[in-house]
Amino acid sequence: MVTFLAMIDRITAETLYRPVRALLLLAMIAAFYAAIFFFLISKTGAPGLAGVSDVDSYFDYAAGVLGGGTAYRDVASPYPLLANLLFAAVRLVASRFGGVNANAFVWAWAALAGVAYVMVLDTVIASASSWLAVLAWLAPAPIYFALLRYDIYPAAATLLALLAIRRDSYLAGAAWFGLAVALKGYALFLLPAYCVFIAQRRGLASAATAAAVAVAPMLLGLLGTIVLTGWQDVTAPFAFQASRAIEDESSYGALNYLFGATIVPASPVMNWIGRGLQLGCALIAAAFAPRRFDELVDAFLFALLGFIAFLNFHSPQYLLWILPIACFSSSRAILGLALVLSWVSHLHFPLLSALTFGRLSANQLYHLNVIPVTLLHFAMMAVAAHHVLSNRRGTAKLFAM
Repeated sequence: MVTFLAMIDRITAETLYRPVRALLLLAMIAAFYAAIFFFLISKTGAPGLAGVSDVDSYFDYAAGVLGGGTAYRDVASPYPLLANLLFAAVRLVASRFGGVNANAFVWAWAALAGVAYVMVLDTVIASASSWLAVLAWLAPAPIYFALLRYDIYPAAATLLALLAIRRDSYLAGAAWFGLAVALKGYALFLLPAYCVFIAQRRGLASAATAAAVAVAPMLLGLLGTIVLTGWQDVTAPFAFQASRAIEDESSYGALNYLFGATIVPASPVMNWIGRGLQLGCALIAAAFAPRRFDELVDAFLFALLGFIAFLNFHSPQYLLWILPIACFSSSRAILGLALVLSWVSHLHFPLLSALTFGRLSANQLYHLNVIPVTLLHFAMMAVAAHHVLSNRRGTAKLFAM
């Protein structure tokens, strides 16, 4: 119990450290972003934001937990149980102030997510490796997606995991990763590299314990789904994501566009190839055999970016998966690419709106957003791999002297 309380003290000290500093930074850039949005509206004839459709969906998904039907069966949701519980919690908060309606939910959601974002930003200011990381978090896209997507919560868990790992609290890091996995499964692909890292520093038994801690929240979520809905619905969110076909805005869509032909067809076989490539990136990251924290960060980036790059679909909110890891990188190239990605990702919705309003062609959408984002993903993967391997060679030479 004493150890647990000490861990909580350290976490709160890191996450609540002078949040006024973060609020002042946000106030300083508010006018700047207002000018940018005005410019986008004047040039595209469409808002620079995508609206609150995802948050409206969260309001609906919450009903499956709050008695408005059986989750996954009557109230279909593409997200795991813990995410639906989060939506339900916010809906309960909203109901105390504005009644059970979508508008009150949106305001409650944005307010709570805004608090989470400010806490994350303050933590990054206090602990990131460079001010480039802070600037990346202050770009329009992270702020927008933090307020209107739920990815800020697994992002915060990932950030806390890395802070714990940096101070050698490996089980605490595994627990935070477990929370991220239970909220959104992408973090599962970070675990092979993490287990290799712990095995080299603490042995196989410690690595196995950390792995068990990291997957426990996800397993508890599956057990909870079984209790609520039965066996037949336990795989519902996974089946939904697995069945999604190749979309034009994915890396495959960018490749097809560049070659002017369907190089990568939408097919069940291609779906399995893509999953194999994602798993392969996670295993390659583990094969980097990271021994130091900075090497682990590079391995995490390689695994995560590989997962994103080889998905059948893409959403610019995936930026929030990348930034918590990138902000600990010791490579200025990675930090610079992350900053560029933060700005380019924000172009997605204004350009998509302009396309819808006939002020932009599909070719221009690819040139201005889809292809640059795809190239940035692969460039960050290449830099991360080069960085960890270069560090390894430099360490080997040092010991050989």
